[in-house]
Amino acid sequence: MQNTTFRGHSVLTDWKPIPELGNWPLAHVFVSTPEGQSWGCFGRGIADEPNAPIVCQGEAILRWVQEIAGPSATPVAGVTHQVNGVCHQAANRLLLLAGVNVEHAPGNEIATPIYGKYGLGLDSFVQIIKDAASHVNAETPGAITEELIAAAVLHVTHAKDEEIAIMTDDLHEFLNLNASDLSADQRSQLLIIYSNLYTSRENDYDQFMAGKMTQPDYQNVMHKLITDTLQQVESVIGPERFINLFKMPPKVAALYACPPAA
Repeated sequence: MQNTTFRGHSVLTDWKPIPELGNWPLAHVFVSTPEGQSWGCFGRGIADEPNAPIVCQGEAILRWVQEIAGPSATPVAGVTHQVNGVCHQAANRLLLLAGVNVEHAPGNEIATPIYGKYGLGLDSFVQIIKDAASHVNAETPGAITEELIAAAVLHVTHAKDEEIAIMTDDLHEFLNLNASDLSADQRSQLLIIYSNLYTSRENDYDQFMAGKMTQPDYQNVMHKLITDTLQQVESVIGPERFINLFKMPPKVAALYACPPAA
């Protein structure tokens, strides 16, 4: 079974949807292989940005990643843009099997605290991983072992059953990477704030997926929830540290991560 190198790229984007940001540089991430295959993750890919800087790379089974990605540009690996993730989460799902992620790409400081490393709806993503392996094994029996499947699932779930526990682990990792100067009390308060965020997000996401909420309503509910959450974070760590950590004020960060419906 063919392995290839998967590369995570980060490029500046000309996308300027938020007047409050002015000329603030926003980043887009996507995934490619040396053979020219590319997943744009809701935006430009390698054909548009052939010299895009590489922020991470690793080897994985090509056919398995292709099956995880799915047949269309939307959703990507089960991620629907600004519903259960953005380009960072889509890229991380594609890079999962290669053992790397786009944590060092600009924008990760907002994408990870809001959506987690692999986006919302992790149960369905785990099923995508398993189904993709089954499809590959139907073509080439035994190509993907149960051990490989179990390792991929473990990496996503951290051996935990509750999505909130998984997301909390992701947040711990994010804070350790980006805010080592936070006090134990501040970290504890942030974990409570984000626990409340993910509990509410999970409930609202489930309502949306069950058809009990329209996408515009979902976007508006999420935008308010994220705005309130980031303002609470700012009250815990202070405006200056918030800017150092998230690179933009709470209301602008909320617009960037999940704008209200037009």
